[in-house]
Amino acid sequence: MKLEEEKVYEAIYWAIKDTLDTLLEDLARSKGVSKGEVFLAVVYQGVKEGVYRALKEYLAEKAVEDVSALKFFRTSSKENTK
Repeated sequence: MKLEEEKVYEAIYWAIKDTLDTLLEDLARSKGVSKGEVFLAVVYQGVKEGVYRALKEYLAEKAVEDVSALKFFRTSSKENTK
């Protein structure tokens, strides 16, 4: 049996779409809001968490660079005073 790549992607797409639709409908029904409002809330939260994570990683990376720069300046200033 040979699987066509396009058919595999299509099956994955429909599985994800069906699961997402079911979850959105269940959440909307339980919260008494529309499916669209739930979807927007999920997208908002995803973007918010993604931005937070990216900023956190950037700042951690920047802190490492700043510490390296400080060490460089400390050693170079000691050498200049000799």
